[in-house]
Amino acid sequence: MRFCGWLRAPLFILVLAVVGCHREGRPSAPHLFGPQAGQPGETLFFRAVARDPQGGNLSYRFDWDDGSVPVWTTELGSEDTFRLPHVFADSGRRNVAVRCRNEARLESDPSVPLAVQVGFLGPVMPASPLGLEQAVIDSMVVFTASVQHVRGESVAAQFGWGDTLGSWTGFAPTGATVADSHRYKQTGAFNVRVRARDRAGNTSPWSVAAPVVVGLAPLGPPLNLRLSAMIGIQVRMKWETGANEDSVRYAVWFRQCDSAGFVKVVEVVGLYADHDPLGATGWYTVSALRSNEEVFAAETLTTVPVYSDTLVVRELNADSASGYGWDSTSGASHQGSMLDPAEAGRIDWYFTDLTPGYLGPTFYFASAEFGPEDPGGVVPPGPWRRARLMGIHGNVQDPLPEYDSLYYQRVVDASSFQANVAVYTPEGRYALVSAYGPNSNDGSIKVVSWFQPIPGLRLIQHPKSAYGRRLTADGQESEAGSR
Repeated sequence: MRFCGWLRAPLFILVLAVVGCHREGRPSAPHLFGPQAGQPGETLFFRAVARDPQGGNLSYRFDWDDGSVPVWTTELGSEDTFRLPHVFADSGRRNVAVRCRNEARLESDPSVPLAVQVGFLGPVMPASPLGLEQAVIDSMVVFTASVQHVRGESVAAQFGWGDTLGSWTGFAPTGATVADSHRYKQTGAFNVRVRARDRAGNTSPWSVAAPVVVGLAPLGPPLNLRLSAMIGIQVRMKWETGANEDSVRYAVWFRQCDSAGFVKVVEVVGLYADHDPLGATGWYTVSALRSNEEVFAAETLTTVPVYSDTLVVRELNADSASGYGWDSTSGASHQGSMLDPAEAGRIDWYFTDLTPGYLGPTFYFASAEFGPEDPGGVVPPGPWRRARLMGIHGNVQDPLPEYDSLYYQRVVDASSFQANVAVYTPEGRYALVSAYGPNSNDGSIKVVSWFQPIPGLRLIQHPKSAYGRRLTADGQESEAGSR
């Protein structure tokens, strides 16, 4: 019994010695290094280093904690760093560990685990972009958004405008505000979103939408109204659109002379309209229309001739104030001297009896151009204006006769009890002169006139009011509408 116990003790010691010897030959537990975060599909690199007591080569086996089967790597020298890539397929927290073994197949203890958080590590979904809630079609709208990145990397942004995708902006630091602009070509309600992308191509989800309603620009009034003559008795109104876009119509309004209100005479989609006022003059304006909206032009133009009140014109040899003319812009009349060539550019016609005296008995209105040929013999040569005149009969409210060189002459008789003379100026404007019986005692005549400033327009209707008076035979005044 004692012998057997004595034999057992050395055997136990021998086993312990062998085991201890094996333990002393194991490599050290590796030190593990690597990223603590990554995203699915991204290649991550891990490093491990350990020491073998005998200085032999070491092989490593990584436990990725993702269900993959650990395998031993190729061997590497003791205390050399082993580098190995790995791709995690799914998101989650992974505790990566590694152990090594030497050439004697003695394995180390596992390393301290390295916690790796696997998930999306690209740009953060931006907040809803900021911009106008209402915009005007074809006008520039600007939206901004703040961009962030999980790992603090630079980020580009792309705006979705609801009708198209914008281009990616340049890269901006994380936390920066980026901006982009857009022009909507149609009206409607649109949702503006934004997303971010890093240099690796990681793209965030789209942000919450910011709504924007795009409408038509406010309806603006027509601008720069112009009147011109068509065939001498019709009126063409032209204008410009101003700020208006498509889907706008225009209405031309006319208020006839001696009438109280405007009447719509035509509606068009273009920028001009022709109107036949049937011999009437009046005031014109234009309105812009869209759906139930209507905006009127600030301007009101008129075809009513400019009235000039009574002037006393003297016969050529009776007084220097023998000439009569109009300002072609304002239509206002003025007198001038046929004795002064410097006045030649201001005088359209003058009063004469075609004799050296001034007592008549026959009197005339003559074009200023005729002056140097007048038998009165006092008009010096000069650049006198070439007006043409024509005596008319009938209603003086009717359009004046169209100019014809056979009927408009240089000299017309003004001796009658009532003389109404149509005048055609060198600039192609028409005027009406009314006079009643010259005074043969002093060679004078009283006249009133109506001048049409619109070139070529023969309309001469004038108000039946104090604005448009005419002379009677005794020099008194009556309403212009009387015959």
